[in-house]
Formats: sequence, C-alpha cells, structure tokens
Amino acid sequence: MAAEYMQKFSPRKDLVADLAGKGVAGLSSAGRGVSFHDLDLAIAPVGELEVLVGKDEFLRGRNPRLAAEWRQSDAATYCALLRHLLPSVPAAFFEKSIEVIIRK
Repeated sequence: MAAEYMQKFSPRKDLVADLAGKGVAGLSSAGRGVSFHDLDLAIAPVGELEVLVGKDEFLRGRNPRLAAEWRQSDAATYCALLRHLLPSVPAAFFEKSIEVIIRK
C-alpha cells in the first residue's frame, strides 16, 4: 500500500525509483512503518475521518505529569510543526504510534 501511495503522490521520484520492486523489505530498510498515508488509501483521506481521540492524547488529558512532560519534549515540538504543515490531518496521526478511535 505504501508503494502504491508513493507512486501516486510522492514528489520524490528518486525514492520511488530506488524502492521500486523491493517490496516490504525495501520500505523496512528505509525505516518506514505505518503512517496516515496508509489510511488515506485503505479507508478514506484522514482529513475526512472523524477521529475521536488518540491514545497518547487521551492519556495526557488524564495525567498532568504526562502532559507536563509532553509539553517539554522534542516530540511535542515536532508534532506542533507537523500540525502547522498538515492542518487537515488529526494530531493523533503525528504520535510515535497510531492508536486512534475513528467514528464510522
């Protein structure tokens, strides 16, 4: 699925050509896991999904210590940058793992 997405949408034609025919092993060696792009292809564009909550966001909302640690982390800064660059993508998709509840 990731290869299909890359072929259709990636502006990095050099990467598409380099990974062509390498399958999952090629993506794995490139350090690529699952991302919201996979949901774009399998379900619907993520901007159209009704994401109720992400696991990490939920836990931070219930635990002040986790919330405080998060605000001081590099991950929070990176997440804020991604939110700025991709405002239509729910923030839960920018966490280290994708654990979300989506309403049908």
